[in-house]
This record gives sequence, structure tokens and C-alpha cells, in this order.
Amino acid sequence: MTAPATLSHAPLLHPALVDSSTGSRSDLIRRWPGFLAQDDCEDLIDGVDPTRTWRHRVMDPRQPGGRLDPAIRNAKSADTSLVRRSIRSLLQRAVHEKIQPSFGVEIEWIEEPQLLVYETGGHYAPHPDTAQGRMPGLRDADRDVSVILYLNDAFEGGTLLFPELQVEIQPAPGLLVAFPSDPRFLHGALPVTRGIRFAIVTWMKATGTVQSAPPPPSFAP
Repeated sequence: MTAPATLSHAPLLHPALVDSSTGSRSDLIRRWPGFLAQDDCEDLIDGVDPTRTWRHRVMDPRQPGGRLDPAIRNAKSADTSLVRRSIRSLLQRAVHEKIQPSFGVEIEWIEEPQLLVYETGGHYAPHPDTAQGRMPGLRDADRDVSVILYLNDAFEGGTLLFPELQVEIQPAPGLLVAFPSDPRFLHGALPVTRGIRFAIVTWMKATGTVQSAPPPPSFAP
């Protein structure tokens, strides 16, 4: 039996996600304004039950299931059961219309998305989406592409920040953002200072990369 991959010998990302043809790493942060119409964004927000949310945890190898640490991450996930089919459909459209053509990869699966709610004071400190040891081009989870779809802008603060690349992205309704899921793309959400920020997030595995663990809850593109 083959041993599961560990951080010390994690598989490389898909080659198309490692190097930018222009030589600028920030060019691999792809943006598509207006991917989703504002009315559709509002319908998704309206489909969320504000009384059914739970706080996100941060990973901690000493505590299975992670731990609550609002100094690092202060955000909630919303119950998406009423809009799950719509969210899945629009992410499948994003894969075929934007992500696969833009990155030149074929997506094998899409992790079950989360609809994040950042209330006033909500934030997420800069972090990678894989390889907590911060080994460039390596992964400790079967994630190749990170995807964010913003649903509103009726808030202040909440900017998406890539501190090492000096890139800041201001959320807007329907803005789709995608980037490689490795430590070169350390990113975070600055604190929301007024209002509530809504965003859908997911991660995708590219076909052709070595699978290091059983698939998470996911669906086909």
C-alpha cells in the first residue's frame, strides 16, 4: 500500500499553475468582474438563513477539528441548503467558461463550497490554502486552484490582500477571483469595519496531479 503523501514529499502543483508566461507571479491571480449579475448575487444572499451560521476554526494539529481563534480568523459559514444547487451550477459554469481556459488545466473536482459571512470586525489573517510549512510549489491538500466569488459590496474594509505580492482586490458583486492554491499566494481578508461581507469560496483539484488523500465532499465540474 502506498503511504499517504506528507508535507515533506507532497506532490507538485499542476505545471500550468507554477509559472506565469509573463514572468509575473501576480498575473496568476485571475479576475473576472461581473461574472454573476448583481440580482443573482442578491438572490443567493436572500437564500441564506442568518440564524443558521457557525464560526470557522483554524487548523491545529494538536486539536482534531481545529480551534476557534478569532485573532486569526473571525468569520462564519452560512447554511446554503436552499441555494446549494444554484451555487454548484454557477461554479461549474465558472470552471468551463473561465478557470479551465484561463489556467490551461482540466478540473477534476470542486470542493463543496462555503458561503462566508464576515460581520463587522470579521477578518482572516494572511494564510496559504495548502502547505502550512510554506514550501513553494508543494501541497499538503488536494487543492490546485482557489476560487472566491463575491456577492456584495455594502460594507467597508474586507479587502482581499496578497501581502507578499503587494496585490489588493476590492470585493464587488459578481467578481470572480481565482489563483493557485500554494504558499506563493499567501492571502487574507482585511477587517470589515462596517456592514456584512458575503463571499462564496471553494478549492479545485486539477486532473493530472497526484491525489494524496481521499476526496473531500465535492462534485464534478
